[in-house]
Amino acid sequence: MSRRKGRDQTRDDIERAIADDPTDPGNFSILADYLQSATPTDPRGELIALMLALDGGAPDNREGVRRAIEAVFARNAAALLGPLQPFSQGFEAPPYVWRAGYIQRVEVRSLPRLHDVLGVALDHPSGQFVTEVALAGSQRTELRSAIAHLARAPRLVRSLAIGANQDLGDLDALWPALPRLRHLTIEANGLTTSPFGLAELEYATFTVPFAGAALHAVATARWPRLKHLRIMFTGETAQLEHVEALFHRSDLPALRYLALNNFHPIEGALVERLVRAPWLGQLVALDLMGNRIGDREAFALAAEPARFRPDLSLTVPLHELSPRGLRALRVLDPRL
Repeated sequence: MSRRKGRDQTRDDIERAIADDPTDPGNFSILADYLQSATPTDPRGELIALMLALDGGAPDNREGVRRAIEAVFARNAAALLGPLQPFSQGFEAPPYVWRAGYIQRVEVRSLPRLHDVLGVALDHPSGQFVTEVALAGSQRTELRSAIAHLARAPRLVRSLAIGANQDLGDLDALWPALPRLRHLTIEANGLTTSPFGLAELEYATFTVPFAGAALHAVATARWPRLKHLRIMFTGETAQLEHVEALFHRSDLPALRYLALNNFHPIEGALVERLVRAPWLGQLVALDLMGNRIGDREAFALAAEPARFRPDLSLTVPLHELSPRGLRALRVLDPRL
């Protein structure tokens, strides 16, 4: 789309430009000008301008800008907040964190009606550019309802974090609704998913007692831009067959950081596959904490040092290594 500036641009044009890149303050500034020059003026225009000023303003004027923002909310609560009001704790505090006149982040941690807090925000005009969502709770039904809100339609969410001491259930409907997701963090007592794809994902971390099918789905997920992958297995025993596909992939060109933690009792087999992985030479950091790494695993890792980057940062538990095993690993990372 051509980014015309001026009165020939419609509000839809500007909002589409914001949706394309919600991190660009320039598009919000254009929208502020547009709304403040409309007839009648839209109070969100003033709110956008003030919040942009707060982000970039001089430190000695920040409190004055904050007071001005609060005054805009007070005068225009019905338009800017409406059903958000019962949950709001100020524009800089969870559950709704604002930026440039809109809610940027929804963060709900162990509050009652978690699904309502998220659902109201996603349905309100003030939540149309939400890019970050963080959910944590202990009630499975509320978490499932919140996840259903996210899965209803494609969103602009770039970052999603879910923390729960519950099984999250089936997440298959969630992935197609998050086409622009770049950061994903899940810490839970279980989840179910089929193989999935997230074309823009760069960072993924899972702390889960994976069932076999779900771990296999993560090991085979299509994410060509992935830079950082952490899988912390929190179940009693891991099985190699469920993660082995990861070590045969040639479609992870961006992978630079890998953490495979707590994969008891398959550490030996894991290392044997790891040192043959097509992407091994790309890694700048390898984290094997939580595994039993003894001399056998150390010698296997260090057998072909040329397969690793010379600047590799290696993190391993040292308590089961002999001096010989430690010397072998220092060939890969002298800082150990």
